[in-house]
Amino acid sequence: MTQRHARAAAEAATWLARLQGDARTPEREAAFREWLRADPAHQQAFERATDIWADLPEIAQPRETRRAPTG
Repeated sequence: MTQRHARAAAEAATWLARLQGDARTPEREAAFREWLRADPAHQQAFERATDIWADLPEIAQPRETRRAPTG
């Protein structure tokens, strides 16, 4: 991973946290959209961060209660 992509990944995680719950404001969303447009790596990093975020509830479960992988 390049330094540019590592920085984008860290910023994406920060944006994901900022946009949760009561912290989400129109101004913050506008700044987020600006950040996304600033670099194609930002969009890719944010998509990866949201994929990881979506997997967290399952990852946090004890191994014996997780769903078996499909495919």
